[in-house]
Amino acid sequence: MPNIKKLIFPYSQTGLTTVCIVMKQMATGHFLDHVDGVYKAAPANPYVPLPELATPEQGTYERDENRSVWSDGLYRGLVYPDATGTKAPIGSEEMYIVSDVEIISEADIKFVFDCIKNKKYLVKVGSVWYLKIRNADDNADIVNKALKDKSGNNITDIHAGILAQELKSDV
Repeated sequence: MPNIKKLIFPYSQTGLTTVCIVMKQMATGHFLDHVDGVYKAAPANPYVPLPELATPEQGTYERDENRSVWSDGLYRGLVYPDATGTKAPIGSEEMYIVSDVEIISEADIKFVFDCIKNKKYLVKVGSVWYLKIRNADDNADIVNKALKDKSGNNITDIHAGILAQELKSDV
């Protein structure tokens, strides 16, 4: 049985009733056919509806897709505010599939690279220590996480060996 792939599009506007996504398999140039869930060069209907989630997640348009097994590779989706694609796209989604499972999106990859290469530091705010990672322009934090000990309590004092001990847990 095919795995579920989540087609998700968070959007600032709520109440749209005809949002759809056109998914393209980048390796082949084929498009997902909404009729049967199979990637084809000339699909009968490439516009896959994305219903809006209910309160409190309004403004997020989402669909589970598991009608077929997807080949390994990059997939790109353009999101349209109408079911015919006659209006300009309002956004996009990318995902990478391995063994019919989404492993990471392009945005996730960028975030991981930013966390590796950008400035990182520890700072004490009040009595709590935080890990901060800056964006590429060094003008905003992309991570601002309170350090916790293995019991889930805030780390308020850093002394020799404490980080090594706590890294064995979930920091």
